[in-house]
Amino acid sequence: MFAESIFINGPIMVWVGFMGGAAYVNVMHNILDLPSLKKEEREVALVCSLVLNDLGVLASAIFT
Repeated sequence: MFAESIFINGPIMVWVGFMGGAAYVNVMHNILDLPSLKKEEREVALVCSLVLNDLGVLASAIFT
């Protein structure tokens, strides 16, 4: 393996987690604050985003 030390992999995993969480929160915030969307469209956009997020997590779990 490339790096077996927890002192190398730990900070990398924390950084990836922070970046993933920040992207997730930022997308949700942008969908909710978009003034050109009606309330019904906003709800559909949120649901579609959440479904695609869950499908991405499922796909990564399957393929790893």
